[in-house]
Amino acid sequence: EKKVIKYLLSISISLISFFYLILYISVHKLYMDNFRVIKNGIKNKSKVIEIVRYPHYINCNINPENDFHMMRFKKYYNINDDVEVKLLDNNFKYLIIYGK
Repeated sequence: EKKVIKYLLSISISLISFFYLILYISVHKLYMDNFRVIKNGIKNKSKVIEIVRYPHYINCNINPENDFHMMRFKKYYNINDDVEVKLLDNNFKYLIIYGK
């Protein structure tokens, strides 16, 4: 009976770990794409920078969705105040896999 419980717990922990590993690899890929878009927008002096929104279930909700967070976001990435940052819907498959 204890072996069955240990086996089930091991399988559960492995599946949860795999889920989060794939999820945060996808979040990093999205971050790298957004970072590239931001840097290109700054370099080209774009008036609108469109980045992809992170899923709402990611820890700390890192989307700049209100005025304060948008101000801090622009300051962090050295984006001019007159530049508009638009958040586009993400295209995560199965809630964890980011793809273009």
